[in-house]
Amino acid sequence: MKIIDAKEISKNTIEKVGEFYKDKPTTVVILSASDDKASEVYVDKKQKAFEEVGVNCLVYDLDEYTTTEDMIEEIQKFNEDDSITGIMVQHPVYKGIDFTKVICAIDPRKDIDGLHPFNQGMKNYGEHNVLPATALGVLKILDANDIDVKRKFVVIVGRGFLVADPLAKALEHRGATVVKIHTKTDVSDKVDLFQMADIIIPCAGTDLSDWINPDECPNAEVLIGVGFRYIDGKQYQDFDMEDWKDADGLMTNRINSTGLATISALLINSVMCYKYVKEGK
Repeated sequence: MKIIDAKEISKNTIEKVGEFYKDKPTTVVILSASDDKASEVYVDKKQKAFEEVGVNCLVYDLDEYTTTEDMIEEIQKFNEDDSITGIMVQHPVYKGIDFTKVICAIDPRKDIDGLHPFNQGMKNYGEHNVLPATALGVLKILDANDIDVKRKFVVIVGRGFLVADPLAKALEHRGATVVKIHTKTDVSDKVDLFQMADIIIPCAGTDLSDWINPDECPNAEVLIGVGFRYIDGKQYQDFDMEDWKDADGLMTNRINSTGLATISALLINSVMCYKYVKEGK
């Protein structure tokens, strides 16, 4: 399979978003309450991307004693600050912090991640407003590679509200038939579903190479890796790229594909948030 490169998506997004923010000074914030090393790297990449388009991006690193109430208190201050047009909360958070309650505290107009229940609910009506960034990043990958999902059979591995749920809704609105596979799915059903899949999007963060390989997925044309895991400090997708190197079709490389596209999606979402806050649109 040919490897999808999202560098062009990133370049075009930075140019367009940078042009939008020209002469529009604004600030966005990222709250990080975790000692997860991968999250630290990702937060740094987000901050650099926003700074590249001329947006002041403040990162608040919170310690392990931070409570849900502490984070909500900080968010309420940002909600009331008109100079701040976007708020992001890095996932995962320390054990004991209720991530859902924290997300619900964000003003939906400033929800760059697109995870607030209001923004999540709008997707059920085909109104994406601010779509969760990773889901939007996957759509950008599909669009950039002229992949039409209409009448395609899409298998998403996972059922989380961060990616799998919003992505499934978005793809259904584009005319795809979407099925989510997870730990409760019957093994025989998994076999049949993978056999039928045209597009596979694993979001599990575990090794699925026994399932996602050319023998088990003979009709797969596109693989978009969202989930990832670390082995000896190196990042891997849920499938083994080596298994697919001689197959026809397209597949992602997590760092240069999905990761870049997701950061591009955050920049796009930030523009929508700016318009909601500053222009009432």
